Amino acid sequence: MANTVKISKAKNLIFKKLNFLYLVFILFLFLSSPGRYVVHYTDVVRTQSFLNNDLEDKLTKIELKDDRLIEIAKLVQGTINELNYQEASFVESIGGLGLSGEKLKESIYSNKEIVKGAAGEGFMKTIANFHTQFYQLSGVDLSEELLFFKDFSGEELPTIEYFFKDTPNGVISSIFEHFKSVILLNGISALKVEKIVLENLEVLELEHLDLFQKFAKRVKLGDYFILNIKNEGIPLSVWLDGKRQMPSSEDSSRSVYQFKPDRLGKHNVDVLFNDKRYVHSFTVFKPNIELESSNGFFVGQVGENLEISFDPNIILSDKFSFASKYAEVEKVGEKIIVTPTHIGAFSVYLMENDLKLDSIYVYAKDVSYIEIALLDIAGDSTDLSNAFKLEAKNPFWQVSSYSFELVSPKGERVVFNNTTRLINPKIKEVIEKAPKGSLMKFFRVEVVGKNGKNNRKGEPLLIRK
Repeated sequence: MANTVKISKAKNLIFKKLNFLYLVFILFLFLSSPGRYVVHYTDVVRTQSFLNNDLEDKLTKIELKDDRLIEIAKLVQGTINELNYQEASFVESIGGLGLSGEKLKESIYSNKEIVKGAAGEGFMKTIANFHTQFYQLSGVDLSEELLFFKDFSGEELPTIEYFFKDTPNGVISSIFEHFKSVILLNGISALKVEKIVLENLEVLELEHLDLFQKFAKRVKLGDYFILNIKNEGIPLSVWLDGKRQMPSSEDSSRSVYQFKPDRLGKHNVDVLFNDKRYVHSFTVFKPNIELESSNGFFVGQVGENLEISFDPNIILSDKFSFASKYAEVEKVGEKIIVTPTHIGAFSVYLMENDLKLDSIYVYAKDVSYIEIALLDIAGDSTDLSNAFKLEAKNPFWQVSSYSFELVSPKGERVVFNNTTRLINPKIKEVIEKAPKGSLMKFFRVEVVGKNGKNNRKGEPLLIRK
């Protein structure tokens, strides 16, 4: 038999007290330690705000030499103003400046109002609108700085989830300041691109110069704009958006200039010839992704079909497809049907094989309760007598479990809990035997999305026999 040590009752009580005190100490440590890092963000935000104010001041002092730069500056400043307003609304919602203690650690606002609410929708609309217009004006794609981020495991997450899910109040202002910094820095960078100013000569349309063969006025992004010029022994120079260009090929009879624009929108061509300046402009457009939306941003709801129509002048060939990590996407004629499977903002990509050509942005709102119906064995809506299962009206959702309660006219109650969507034999028997006037309720209905990840509540269903 193993050796044992017998502890007296008095010592045993002391050990129990010590163990209890250790537990109290550990609990106190647990409650007091987490979230203390949030306090430091108060100072971080002050620094970020100071730097952003300095960047805004620099933005206003840049000399804007053409309409495109003016539009970029307006876009940047307008976006900053919107973010300032949204940040101020957040501060007001949580009780103003000067938060301290547990209020700094709370994440109710971020989860309820940003991740799942209107504040997040407004934020993403602002960011997506800036991204689209900035790309069109500057040719710089800021998707990886504004729209999609990778976590430590390499999984790509949309902005809202990456930055705001479970985010404490004390951190949110810092996130707003971060996005302002990204927008201001890239805006200033785009405005500071120096261009050569052309001489102030007599200006004519390029069509008036018969040295040129036919040239395009619209070019698809990724294609070349080509100028084919006859050589007549008189020197000429060609400029694209204020930058001198050299011919890609030439011989004794002609010179060929090829431009491959890297941004959408309008581009200007200038040709200096015989003391005259000949001008032309062409537009670079997205490859088959022009939609009926001013900014490429759409709002839908988890599990609900969102129809997005194409410009009827654009015809997609069979080699193009659509894909999204956070939605089911189907192309039907000149529309795509997007069914979001996740809350928040995400991209729907236009694909050519495995190549992402372009994207649109969708913000999916959450849905609180799902409408429920009784279906017969064929899946059609029915009454109690022919009911085979309980199901969501929207086929994206499926009932996983429910409770059933019957209250007789005399007040007698019977309750069943069912772990499937089917109307089991016991419930059917109770329904059949229930006296007229009985009230039946399907409640505590649990539904799950097709992807198996979205769990929601079904609306209670009340029926009187």
